[in-house]
Amino acid sequence: MLPVRRRTTRARAWILAETCRQASRIAENVVDHIAGLERCLAGEPYLVYCPMTLGRAALDGAVRVCYVLDPNASLDVRLLRGAALLLDSSAEEVAAVRALPPDQPPMPDALEIVTRMRDNVVGWITAAGIDIRRGRGERVSGLAWDSAAKGVPLKVNISGEADRYFPEVPAAYRMSSGVAHSMPWMLHDRDDLPSTIYMVGATALTCLNCCIKITETYARYYGHDSSSETKSGLLRCQAVTIAMYDYGRAGHNSLGRYADDPRLQPAPTTSEM
Repeated sequence: MLPVRRRTTRARAWILAETCRQASRIAENVVDHIAGLERCLAGEPYLVYCPMTLGRAALDGAVRVCYVLDPNASLDVRLLRGAALLLDSSAEEVAAVRALPPDQPPMPDALEIVTRMRDNVVGWITAAGIDIRRGRGERVSGLAWDSAAKGVPLKVNISGEADRYFPEVPAAYRMSSGVAHSMPWMLHDRDDLPSTIYMVGATALTCLNCCIKITETYARYYGHDSSSETKSGLLRCQAVTIAMYDYGRAGHNSLGRYADDPRLQPAPTTSEM
């Protein structure tokens, strides 16, 4: 049996290494969605809504990478955030596999395998000396180094963290989520071209910033200088911004989406009834 200190050190190293591995996979997912966005915009017919959904997925992933590898955070905080990511992901995997038809599993003994992986993740976290906090119904609510210390939540508040890590694109996550969840406030008539153009421009700016922030995060995490890459990315952001500004100066605006909208009609008053 390993001594406690050596066992704890090994467990913390495992969590950090696995967090970096998963962050790399998340970054690959971001790149994949941005590549999909490029193909989407180059295709015919011109697609209205899915560009923002692709941008939202890219932003979601970029936020997670910035969150778990944040070079400004202490090692203790990064370990907690990484452990929370690993635990939350493994629990979601178990829930997803459990919901599949038991007589048609995607692979033999799938539930047993993913359950074992989740239990192993819990084991590594516990061996690292991290306290797994539980709330009502014994559901995991967060992780901390001890019962009295400030912890981190199990699930990342993506909307809030997006505002913190991506102030250059305010409300980007909320707006793209509005499209992804088919909320009427972000849906406009397909013939309202200005709204579509501005949505594409906003998505382009969001994805460019995703590339910039992920590059900066990895560079700072591993001690490299990414200033030239950041400058190149910002020049592209500036080009998109100028194009959108010129489009607006030409008289194109997205207020047409509100024209004749029934929601602008006031409700009848008592005197009118």
